[in-house]
Amino acid sequence: MVMEAETKIELRSVRELEYLDRSLDIYTHSRTSEIHPDIIRKRLYPPVVVTDKRIVWGFGIIRSARHLGEELLLCNKTGEEGMFEALKLSLELENRPRKYSWFEKVRIVKLSSGKNQLDEIGNLVEGKDDPEWYKRVLLFESLPETLQHLVEEEKLDLKTANDVKGLPPGVFDTIAEGKITFSQRRIILRLLKEIAKRDELGDKAVLETLKSAMKHKDPVSYVERLRYPELTGMRERFDSLYKKYLSGSKIRLYPPPYFEGSDFTLQFNFSGKRNFEKKIEYLEKLKGVIDEFLELLR
Repeated sequence: MVMEAETKIELRSVRELEYLDRSLDIYTHSRTSEIHPDIIRKRLYPPVVVTDKRIVWGFGIIRSARHLGEELLLCNKTGEEGMFEALKLSLELENRPRKYSWFEKVRIVKLSSGKNQLDEIGNLVEGKDDPEWYKRVLLFESLPETLQHLVEEEKLDLKTANDVKGLPPGVFDTIAEGKITFSQRRIILRLLKEIAKRDELGDKAVLETLKSAMKHKDPVSYVERLRYPELTGMRERFDSLYKKYLSGSKIRLYPPPYFEGSDFTLQFNFSGKRNFEKKIEYLEKLKGVIDEFLELLR
């Protein structure tokens, strides 16, 4: 146990508990939040942990008891050791390392004081010694609210959210409503930031650009075209040529990255002499039009 003070199991009035400090009511998804009513009624739950001044752990049990009209609760009264020791005990009892939400971690950090305390509880929060854990939490806390929820719901990573947080707030509401993938969301926001910086767009123009992209059948391609108009044109030209000359051939032709360089990559498989000859026929056809592909190189 984190606290080594004497403890005492006793029945306490639910009404009486209302007058104790509730600063440690910090868990959104506490493992005490979904205890079956019968367990509450039969007093089979783990005792609520309290001190003379505060409730340390078991707020979900208290709420359930109040909802069920229970008047008394089993409590484990422990000695008063100060807020930080109470927080450590609460984390030990909650026992959810690596499973705390971002918002829960923000509350945990706020109840700690200084680097030493944050380092001390890092293993209880993250399940390992991680001296950077609370810095990520502070970074999360600095995000606009909509971005916080995107990160909390795992719809965006923290690094991307921090990189694009300077975009107009309406952008994040619009992107949150869109039915797109995690990867698409990241790409669109990063490209939109680059477009806004390059073209010195105002907030309204940035938002209108995003709204237009979200209406498009392929929002990522729409934004990529705005960010890299020349490269997008070359990709479309390449795709058109490939379809014209190699469609159905099962020959794969790859241009160099961003069409910068001098080497295309050609790849195909064959089975038997006739199939090989068919591939050669396509390559002979390609030989006569290869200049159309080479003109795309920069």
